[in-house]
Amino acid sequence: MRKLSVLSAIIALGATSSAQAEKVSTTAHNWWSMVRNCESRGVRDMWYTNTGNGFYFGPQFTPQTWHGNGGGPVLEMGDKGGRPMHGYSIRYIISVAERTLRSQGFMAWPNCYGYL
Repeated sequence: MRKLSVLSAIIALGATSSAQAEKVSTTAHNWWSMVRNCESRGVRDMWYTNTGNGFYFGPQFTPQTWHGNGGGPVLEMGDKGGRPMHGYSIRYIISVAERTLRSQGFMAWPNCYGYL
């Protein structure tokens, strides 16, 4: 459970200075990069993965998970009026992943849970 407590602290930490905020942001980005590397290994542009398997972005969201956790409309998901995947920043993708973690826990990434 150390993983959960470390990430929860990162997400919940209220930074009081821009230096602290940058450190929290960098740590969270690095952790989500590990998720992305595990879920999207072997793909050239890992944050924007779309291999046709029904999962999208680096954290490999289903459309239901993406939308259920605040993700906007995505062209590649077939959403009417959707933006191309590259229209979403990495920071935005991470924010959806953080909400997914809070709603589903680490098992939202069952293939990589043991490595994180």
